[in-house]
Amino acid sequence: MKISDKKYIKKSLRDNKKIIFLWGVLIFFLALYFYIIMFNMNKLMDQVDLIVRRPYEVLVSTDKVNAEIDKLKVYNENLKFNSTKDNIKHISKDIENIYASVEGEFLNLRSFFDANDGNVRKLYNNFRELKKNENILLKNASDENYKYKEINKYMTDNVNPYFDKIDTLVVKIQNKVDIKIHSFYMNANDIKNISESISIIMFLIIILGLIAYQISLNKKNKIINYKNSIFDTISKNIAQGLFLHNLNDPNENFISESSEKLFGIKHEKLLNGYDLIIRNIDEKDREEISKIQKSTDKEDWEYTFDYHHPISGEVLKIKMSVNYVDADGEDVWLTVYSDETDQVLMQESLKNALEKAEKANEAKSDFLSRMSHEIRTPLNGIIGMVTLARENINNKSKEIDCVNKISASSKHLLVLINDILDMSKIESGKVEIKNKKFGFRNFVESTVSLFFSQAKEKGIKFKSVLIGNIPSYVKGDYLHTNQIIVNLLSNAVKFTDKGGEITNRISLLKEEDNKVWIRFEVSDTGVGIEKKNFDKIFNPFEQEDASVSYNYGGTGLGLPIAKRFTQMLGGNISLKSEVGKGSTFTVDLPFTRIPEPNIDIFMNKKLNILLIDSMPETLDRMAYIFETMKIDYKCIGSGECGIKEIKENPSKYDICMIYDDLNDMSASKVIDDIKDTAENDIKIIVSSYDTIDIMDDKKWERADAFINKPMFISSIIDVLYGMDNIDLNFEDINYKNEDILKGKNVLIVEDNELNMEILRELLILQGCKVTCAVNGEEGVEAFEKSKPYDFDIIFMDIRMPVMDGYQATEIIRGLDRKDAKEVIIIAISANAFEDDIEKSISFGMNAHISKPINIGNLIDSLNNIYNKKDTY
Repeated sequence: MKISDKKYIKKSLRDNKKIIFLWGVLIFFLALYFYIIMFNMNKLMDQVDLIVRRPYEVLVSTDKVNAEIDKLKVYNENLKFNSTKDNIKHISKDIENIYASVEGEFLNLRSFFDANDGNVRKLYNNFRELKKNENILLKNASDENYKYKEINKYMTDNVNPYFDKIDTLVVKIQNKVDIKIHSFYMNANDIKNISESISIIMFLIIILGLIAYQISLNKKNKIINYKNSIFDTISKNIAQGLFLHNLNDPNENFISESSEKLFGIKHEKLLNGYDLIIRNIDEKDREEISKIQKSTDKEDWEYTFDYHHPISGEVLKIKMSVNYVDADGEDVWLTVYSDETDQVLMQESLKNALEKAEKANEAKSDFLSRMSHEIRTPLNGIIGMVTLARENINNKSKEIDCVNKISASSKHLLVLINDILDMSKIESGKVEIKNKKFGFRNFVESTVSLFFSQAKEKGIKFKSVLIGNIPSYVKGDYLHTNQIIVNLLSNAVKFTDKGGEITNRISLLKEEDNKVWIRFEVSDTGVGIEKKNFDKIFNPFEQEDASVSYNYGGTGLGLPIAKRFTQMLGGNISLKSEVGKGSTFTVDLPFTRIPEPNIDIFMNKKLNILLIDSMPETLDRMAYIFETMKIDYKCIGSGECGIKEIKENPSKYDICMIYDDLNDMSASKVIDDIKDTAENDIKIIVSSYDTIDIMDDKKWERADAFINKPMFISSIIDVLYGMDNIDLNFEDINYKNEDILKGKNVLIVEDNELNMEILRELLILQGCKVTCAVNGEEGVEAFEKSKPYDFDIIFMDIRMPVMDGYQATEIIRGLDRKDAKEVIIIAISANAFEDDIEKSISFGMNAHISKPINIGNLIDSLNNIYNKKDTY
């Protein structure tokens, strides 16, 4: 649109405004005229109403006169028959009231009519004559000699004629009033109708004239209005704000209505002040705009500034494009304001995404580089140790050392591969959460035992503490819970140097119904983490810095895996750390409590236990457990005090529970002194973070039982159940049989010779009789040829040539022999994901064990199977 067109439009708009103003003035005066006419008509009607109302009051007065005269007639009739003094006295009083009332109405009639009105005057004169004769009648009637006939005759001759005259005159007056009422009303109504008709006709004539004029005007302005509507629509609906600034005449300035939404300022206010926009611009941008304006002379320019929107509070990126236009000799600046926020954010987002992608690629490249080194290191160790073992075939000690190092390297390699697989599964969204019952106590004991040994090897002090009513059994996701805590403890051991300390604290955070929130706190006194790296260490493929990989190794996936699993389980993970002082990782997870074994059996046993432990946390924990189980106890914090207690009470205690790592003296020495001092057959229970490691040590030969720390109610029940002199009847408790494989006849179905050899030798070492088959078909054939119940267990590989493990299992379960349904079939596979396990179970297998085979895991699985079958 040309500037000249815009100028023409604006001029036309001004002309239209003038016309509209004139219209308004004319209509106003017409309305005022109409109002005045109507007002006068109403006033006229008000006057007419007054004229009409007075005759009506005359009618009312005449009616009252008639009514009073009628009363007087009644009294006269009464007087004929009762002319006693009392009655006359009473009638006289009432008649006086009638006189007064009629006199009052006559006053009203005189005020309404002309004094010379004949009918009113005659009416009044007749009333006076009636009053005079009535008084004479009353006087005569009071005379006892005046008889009925005389009274009646007087009434007929002197009173009744006046009654008739008065009635006649009243009728005449009323007729006259009616005629006047009708006449006044008709005249007034005619005037009103004529006035209204004239006013309406005039109003219509004027309106029609104005309409005709407007039609003519509209034809002339049709093009202008059309252009104006287009311009108005554009200015309202465009996303940009449009400003026209006339340097010669500020009244010619124009701002589009769309600017209101853009700047968050009312359009009317924008018209009055450009400064309202300037206020919401940063100082540096204001200065820059002012600088550009001063330096340019009729040149186009652009600038993008930050605008603080006064309504939404957002900071918008506004681009102003300024163009100079010569409009018929007038200097006009056309400024277009555009919201570039989305474009800028998109550019920044693309830039950030690009940087993030580059960082991710860099992180993955670094990760692959680290993994190349991390994987090669244990592989080199395995290959090197194999070479050394071959060279030292006859050197048994050297062979054992090589085998131990090969085992350690293999386990390290397996951890690396598992981390990579776990992260891959998380990234692909294939992680499934399984809420099942599991032994929380067993979970704690296994993790504590594992990392206690690792910490001990590095010279790190390790302790695990339970706080509150921690359940022995819960319903939750064991696999992922275990991975979270194992990753945290693994990092604690890795980043804590010799002489440091690790604390694994498990506490009951809160409980509602059967839902419990358990807090895991893993604290260490290791190297610590800089606060700026808190988020970074939870990102996949990243480590705090390059020195971490160089000094400590690892994949950098442990914490990201722990965080993702925690979130999937509906929990929270947090970190507190200080460089050089250590770190504390806190994980809160929800579980469902499973009821504990029945502890009421202890109520009548009268057990008395002496606890000797140098850890205050253990003393508090055991005090809580013993009180819950209603067992008498005493807690002592040193070996020396424990010996002293036994000397003072040599036959008081049935059991002494002692920690294997006391601070003040050797626990084995304390046991010897207690055994030698006690006068009864006191039983000794040794508590340790790794009972398997100390059981075979001869210094503990006088101990009667061992118990893992930290202790649960169920672990106390288990150890008491095994004591020779403690007669307790426990039900529904499953116990682990370490010799469960001994004497079992086993069928191995495995196509890989090396894997078959490893499993066969492991089972033979456990006392098994082993038969082997190289594929599913041979496995089925071997089972079919065997006698019923000949095979106790079948270890079935999944992926095999000829026939896989799934098909073989289905065929075996479908055979027409009783043991086909009962024989235990355990899947062995390199695939260890949850869906692989479920698939194995769905095909009829009893359990699923991942490769490489761990004999401990195999024994645990068999114990679980046999406990379910309730038999060995």
